Amino acid sequence: MSEYLLEWRRRILERVGGFDDVVDALLQLFQLLLAGGPAAAGRPHGIVITGPPGSGKSHLADAVAEAMAPSGSAPAAVDVAAAVTGSPEAMAALRSALDKATQRARCCQPSGGLVVLVLERAESLRPAPADEDEDAARKTLDPRRAVSEQLLSELRLWRDEGLPAAVLMPWTAAAPVPPELCGAGALELVIALPTPLAFGQRRAVLEVCARSLRLRDGADALLNFEAGATAGFLPCDLAALCRAAALSAVHRAGASGASAAAVSVVADDFALAHQRTQPTLMRGVATAVRQPMHALGAAATGTSGSGLGTVVGQSLVVEMLRARVVRPFLQLTGEVPPDEVAGRGAETASTAELPVGVLLEGAPGTGKTYVAQQLAAELRARAFAAAPADILAPQVGEAEKRMQRLFDSARKSAPSVVIIEDVDAIAPTGTGEASSEEDPPEEGSETHVACVLRAEVDAVRTGRLRRAPEASLLVVATTSDGARVAGWLRAPHRLALACRLSPWMSPGDVAQLLRQGFHGRGPPDAVLAEAAAVLCGACRGAEGAAAAACCRAAAV
Repeated sequence: MSEYLLEWRRRILERVGGFDDVVDALLQLFQLLLAGGPAAAGRPHGIVITGPPGSGKSHLADAVAEAMAPSGSAPAAVDVAAAVTGSPEAMAALRSALDKATQRARCCQPSGGLVVLVLERAESLRPAPADEDEDAARKTLDPRRAVSEQLLSELRLWRDEGLPAAVLMPWTAAAPVPPELCGAGALELVIALPTPLAFGQRRAVLEVCARSLRLRDGADALLNFEAGATAGFLPCDLAALCRAAALSAVHRAGASGASAAAVSVVADDFALAHQRTQPTLMRGVATAVRQPMHALGAAATGTSGSGLGTVVGQSLVVEMLRARVVRPFLQLTGEVPPDEVAGRGAETASTAELPVGVLLEGAPGTGKTYVAQQLAAELRARAFAAAPADILAPQVGEAEKRMQRLFDSARKSAPSVVIIEDVDAIAPTGTGEASSEEDPPEEGSETHVACVLRAEVDAVRTGRLRRAPEASLLVVATTSDGARVAGWLRAPHRLALACRLSPWMSPGDVAQLLRQGFHGRGPPDAVLAEAAAVLCGACRGAEGAAAAACCRAAAV
C-alpha cells in the first residue's frame, strides 16, 4: 500500500474504530481507481455500505470522504432526501454536487487524487408504496426516478472516462436497494458492516469514543473490561455509553464541589452508564424479551456479585454447567485461550462437545430462571428471556414472529443466551413427528410456534458448524418436568444437557443466603446459623425460593 493510502488509512481509523477490514477493502478499490487505464477498467465507482441502524454507516462514509478531501476543503456530500421531494433548489444542488465531483476528478486525474461523494439519507430512493395513485404518478415525473437517472448517468460517465471518483451510499440493511441502482455502471459493490462486533472491534470503538474523556490511570484495563461487558452493543451504543459515563462523572464532581478540570471518568461511572444505556438490537423485541441483568461486568472479573458463584444449594448443577458449558463457550467466543483449556485435561469439554442447549428441570421455586440468568452472566453474554406469555399470542402468526424476533435479536447481539421459561407450554410432549433419523418419533401434530423453535435451535447448531460469529449463542430452557417436554427438543443435537435442580435447602445454604442478603453487614455467623436452622424448620424442606423469601423477610 502506497504512502498516501497509508496516510488516508490513518486518518480514517482516527475517527472510526473497529472497521479495519472494511477500510482496507475500500482503500484497495481506491488504489485501482487511482491507477487508471486497464487497472481501473470495469472497477465499481458506486459503493453501498449496509448495516443495521446505529452500525456506523454514515459515520464511516463521512470519515472516508473527509480523509480524501483536499486540505482546507469540506468533504463532498449531497442530501438525497431533499432532492427526492422534487424541490427545484434541491435538484439543482444535486446536479451541482455531481458536476463538481466530475470536475474535481478530472483535475485530480494527473495529480493522483481521488474524489469521494457521500449520498446522505439515500433510503428515500426506495420505491413508493404500491397503494399510491399510479395514474397521478404517470402524469408527473417521479422525483425518485429523476434522482436515480442523474446518479446513474454520472456513474457511467466516471466509468467510461476512468475518473478517480467514487460514490459512498450508506444504506440500512433491512431495506433492499432499488434494482435500477444495481448492476454494471451503477452501485456495483456492497460492503456490509460486521454485526455483532467482536471483542477487538468493540475495544477499538471504545478507544475512539474515549479520546474525549479523561480516564484515570489504568485506562487500558478499564476499556478492556468494558469491551468484554458490552457484547451485542453497536457503535452508536458504545458512543452513548461513553457519553453517559461522562455525564455521571460530571454529576459526581458537581455533587462533591470539585472543579471541572478535576473531573475524570472511573469504573463506577461506566457501571451507572450501563443502567441507562440499552443496546439498540434489544429494543425491537420489547414484547418478547425482558431486560437482562446488568451483571456482565462483575462476572467478567470473577467477583461474587454475579455468575454461578451466587447460586446457593445447587453445587452439582453449578459444577456441571461450568465443566460442560462455561469453559467451552468462553473458548468459542475467544474469552479463554485454547491452550488454557487444553491444559485442564478432562476437566472441561471442548467446543465440539458444547451443547446447543441446556434444559433446567425443577419444581416451581427452585431457581431455574435465576440459574439461567447467572449462567448468562458467567458466560459474559447478554440474556434474552421469554416466558410463554411473552411468545404466545391470539393473532395468527404473531407467536411465530415473536419467536423469530427473539432469536434474530440474540444472534445480532452474540454472544448471547436465549432463556425460554416453561418450554413445555410451547413444545409439549406429543407435538411433532420425527423429522430426521436423529429425532425420536412422536405422535401428534406440531404447532407452528414449536416448528419455528425447532428451526431456530437447528440454526444455532448449523451456525456453529460453519463457525459463524453470530453462532455464539446458547439456548436454555426451563421446565418443572422434563418428561412433559417434546422428545425432539431433548434430542442430543438440541438440548443435550439436562440438569435437575434440588428442591431442598440445607441450614448452611440458608445461612449463605442470609449473608448475601446482608451484603456482609449482617450479624455474626453464629446468629446467622441459628436463624438458618429456624428458617429451615419453618420452611419444612420447601424450595429455595421459599427459603429466600423468608431470608428477605428476616433481613427486613
